[in-house]
Amino acid sequence: MALMECGNLPAALPLVKAVLIKFPDSIRAKRLQGLYYTAQGHQDRAKQLYEEIMKDQPHNDIIPKQLAALHRSTGQLSQAIDVLRTYLDHFMNDKEAWEELADCYVEASMYKQAAFCLEEVLSMGVLAPLTLIRYADVLATIGGAAQLRTARAYYSKALQVSNGRSVRALYGLIAVANHLSDKDAGPAGSAAQELPKAAAEALVKMYTAEAPDKLPFVKQALARYL
Repeated sequence: MALMECGNLPAALPLVKAVLIKFPDSIRAKRLQGLYYTAQGHQDRAKQLYEEIMKDQPHNDIIPKQLAALHRSTGQLSQAIDVLRTYLDHFMNDKEAWEELADCYVEASMYKQAAFCLEEVLSMGVLAPLTLIRYADVLATIGGAAQLRTARAYYSKALQVSNGRSVRALYGLIAVANHLSDKDAGPAGSAAQELPKAAAEALVKMYTAEAPDKLPFVKQALARYL
C-alpha cells in the first residue's frame, strides 16, 4: 500500500500479484487488488470487484466501507449512502460508518439525516470534541430556536471536554448567539445569555497569546459581545 500511496505502481504490481497468488480467497488480498485498480484510475473495475465480493459475502465488514468511500470519491453520493445504510443494517455499532454516512448526508445537504447519524454516534458514549461540534454544526445549519439552543448546549459540552481550548466551539457559540433572538436566547442575566460574551473574551485572550496580528480583525468581528 505504501508503494501505491507514493504512486510507484510498477513496483507495487508484482507484490499485489504475489499476495493474490498466496491468498486467493482472502478478502484483504482482494481489497488490495481493488486499491491497486483505484490507484491506476480504474475506479469502475474496483467497484465491480467490490460488488462481486459483496454478492458472495453480503455480511462482510470491510468491503462495503471501501465501496462507499470509492463512490463518494467519484461524486456518487447517493450510491455511497445506499451502501452505508445497508451496511449499518447489519453493523449498527460501527461508529466510523455512522460518521461517514453523516458526512455523506452533509455533503448532500440532508442535514436532518446527518443529525440522526451523529446522534447514533453520541449514543455510543462518544464525547470527542470534534463529534460534539459536528453535531452542533448540523443542528445550527438546520436552524430554528429549539435546534439552535440544542446546538449551543453541544458547543458548550465540546468546550467542557476540551478544557476551553476549542476555537471552533467558541465561534459556534458566537454564531448561535447571532441567530437567536433575545427572547429565544434565555432570560436576561442567565448563563445562556452570558455565553457569547464569555466566548468572545476567550477568543480575544487566545488570539492575544497565539496570533496577535489577527487580533484587530477578531475584535472587530466580535465587537457586539465585547
